[in-house]
Formats: sequence, C-alpha cells, structure tokens
Amino acid sequence: MTTGRETMRARMKATAGLWSFHTVDEVTLHETADPEVAIAEFRVHGRITATGEPFALTYINVIRVVHGLIVSSRDYGNPQESLTLRTALAAPIA
Repeated sequence: MTTGRETMRARMKATAGLWSFHTVDEVTLHETADPEVAIAEFRVHGRITATGEPFALTYINVIRVVHGLIVSSRDYGNPQESLTLRTALAAPIA
C-alpha cells in the first residue's frame, strides 16, 4: 500500500523510464459503501523502454480520496503477468 503524496511520488519516480503505457482497457468501476473509496479493475498495455517488448498487466486498484486528494492507493496485479514483466526487465536492468 502506498500512503501519502511523497511516498506515491517516490514510488512512481523509482520506475520512471522503465516502461511506457499506451492503452488502458477492460475498465470496470465498482461501487462501494464508503464514498471515499473507489475500486477499479483494468488492463494496461505498454512497452518495455529498453527492449520495445510489449506487455499487458491486469490490475485492481483501491483508492481512498479525501477532500479531492488521493491519500492511499493499493494495487493488486496478476502475479503471473508481473513475473513475466520482471523477467523481461531483468536483462536490461542488470
């Protein structure tokens, strides 16, 4: 879970440049009993920057918004898809 603006910025900055996203599809938004919480399912498509290799990842994202600001974000991804991406990234990073 990522909590707080600076933590979220650091998380995004740490992976900047490793990949680029070009499409999001299969988006489903779920209603919740808590008006501060949004749940979204989606699939993102992109390319690994170093190799140009395409990838697609499926996620569920749980976001808490307070006074118009995201205060926490939890991402749940498909572990098999994530392993494929990590394996593809290992060579360019090493």
